Amino acid sequence: MLQMTNAFMNSSKPLRDVLFYYNKAAVKGFNSSLVANTLDMIKKNLRARGNIERPYEDYSTRDFDISWRMQMLSSHLKSGLEKNMHFNHYYLG
Repeated sequence: MLQMTNAFMNSSKPLRDVLFYYNKAAVKGFNSSLVANTLDMIKKNLRARGNIERPYEDYSTRDFDISWRMQMLSSHLKSGLEKNMHFNHYYLG
């Protein structure tokens, strides 16, 4: 988790690193706090790029559609919003 929060300062490709650390931490399945923190880190990384983004080796916003790492995050989010799963309201805020 600490590596994920420091990825935007320590890495030349922070979005790839955030999703890499998410996939590494989510091997046991869905975790509501991990999903919420990862989405927050993605938001912060995208806001840090500014209006004219220049992702050289990193994901651009168009590359999220083809990224298997982002597909894994979205599938965990979908499974967390099903009827029989519990998504903590604290993390949704």
